[in-house]
Amino acid sequence: TIETPHDTFQTHELRLASNPGSKLTWQVGAFYYNNNLSNSDLNKNYPSGMVLFDSVTREKATQTYSAFSEATYPVADSWRLTGGVRYDHTRVGVDQDYTSITGVTQSLNGEAGVRRFSNLTYKARLEHDVTAQNMLYASVTTGVSPGDVTASTGVTGNPVVLELKAETLTSYEIGSKNRFLNDTLQVNGAIYYAKYDGFQTAGVNITPQNPFAPTFATIASPVQVYGTELEVLYQLTSHDRVGVNLGYTNSYYVDKNGTVIY
Repeated sequence: TIETPHDTFQTHELRLASNPGSKLTWQVGAFYYNNNLSNSDLNKNYPSGMVLFDSVTREKATQTYSAFSEATYPVADSWRLTGGVRYDHTRVGVDQDYTSITGVTQSLNGEAGVRRFSNLTYKARLEHDVTAQNMLYASVTTGVSPGDVTASTGVTGNPVVLELKAETLTSYEIGSKNRFLNDTLQVNGAIYYAKYDGFQTAGVNITPQNPFAPTFATIASPVQVYGTELEVLYQLTSHDRVGVNLGYTNSYYVDKNGTVIY
């Protein structure tokens, strides 16, 4: 049984941008996010009513402060370069009591339940107009999802403090956007490769050797992803349009040396 009597958040964002039509287009801004959550989770998954765990989070507060900027400049008649950078600082604070199936309780409060994450991400994109209707591009982009801290059941059945580091991503993409037949046919395609560090997966059974009392937890592991996508749109009439989207993705877990493990 999950009860969430309190879950509120607020966001604020401020942006300044260049005038439309400027040769150098740019924007700068700041962002603020605040979330406060409290809940209780009494887990009775077995018909006997046996309690797997009892978690009471009196308060989980997440605050993020960010600053960002981005600019695009035509480096030649048919070439454009875009660059961007973003800084994020996130504070996660947890006040929690967690009781495992063994009856042992782990408490998180004060500085023991606080984690701070600071990250700098960026993007770079190069575009080339082959013709007025055909464009090629290449980009590299990074992203981040802040980590977390919580109490959970460990492999021995007793509760432990589970700390998740920030989930980071670096993505590479090459693609093309095109229009044909007097702009009635649009064909876009891309290939991409992405590398995750600390990809978070929830609900993983970390005690498969004990099928009668499994223990599920969130784990973090490096992941690599590659794929391709194709989008085709055709304007049949001034009021009708038909489209087809195709995509292929392959992803796998790797170890710290990049060797595929799953």
